[in-house]
Amino acid sequence: MKNIGLIIQERRKQLNISQKELADKLGVTNSFLSKIESGKSRINLKRLSQIGDILSLDIFNYGSEIVEKWQPVIDMFEDIEVSPDDIMMLKEFLTQVKQIR
Repeated sequence: MKNIGLIIQERRKQLNISQKELADKLGVTNSFLSKIESGKSRINLKRLSQIGDILSLDIFNYGSEIVEKWQPVIDMFEDIEVSPDDIMMLKEFLTQVKQIR
């Protein structure tokens, strides 16, 4: 199965969008986007969602391991609206829990 970086790269090229152009739209460096596309850097869900929106690509239809990994989290939030502030609070909470463990 293709890694998500290759899927992003292929779609970007299909749309004739340069790596720099996509990086600028995302507010990241060209170098960072290159690492994502080559699989050398991880990508968070927020950035993945942004890429999907820009490239008109339903990222979650690719890579069943992504869906499997995040399905419990997706299910938790399926029926509720979550603001960006809520996500940040949850992230801070999970970071603290991880430090305690």
